[in-house]
Amino acid sequence: SETREPERFYPSDVPVSSLVGRDNEMVWLHQGINRALSAKGSIILVSGEAGVGKSYLAEAAVAHARSLGMTVLRSACTSYSAVVPYLPIVDPLLRIDPPTSNPGSTEIWLNLVASLRDLLECLDDSRRDQSSMRQIRFFDIIISMFQHLMSGPGMVFLVDDLQWCDSGSLQLLQRLARHLEDKRLCIFCTYHSKR
Repeated sequence: SETREPERFYPSDVPVSSLVGRDNEMVWLHQGINRALSAKGSIILVSGEAGVGKSYLAEAAVAHARSLGMTVLRSACTSYSAVVPYLPIVDPLLRIDPPTSNPGSTEIWLNLVASLRDLLECLDDSRRDQSSMRQIRFFDIIISMFQHLMSGPGMVFLVDDLQWCDSGSLQLLQRLARHLEDKRLCIFCTYHSKR
């Protein structure tokens, strides 16, 4: 007999129109993402207790961004993220495929990834050197990677469970947020309000 995997229900399977009672939030979410399309970056913070629908709104944001042709970079913090520096930002950047539309673009991306990996070795816990210049260089590489990903219609960076984020990643998110005014970037973060 043939075995079938059980059907699974994922928030992305839910049409946006079925988010009952979330019309105001959906308008707000679409406005933030649309601002990024117009090079007027935005940051969206969604807080609430477990089970109130933060993940559904995040999935709706991803669906809307993808329907507009935007790049989506997703990260989820975990309880151990706070002890692994920069994990919520570096991990998705190292997992994304290099752009293939332009050979020069692919080469730039691969060079940025190599530079990031080199700096990560210097930031390793066993040889932690948090000098200002090294951290500035690290942040500059991350920002260059984001700018590279924003080169198309725009980008949404989704960080789920921000309450578990390490302090270095929070500093980097703050730096990105300070320079959003003319960027094609929407930073979308969810966090548990009781943490």
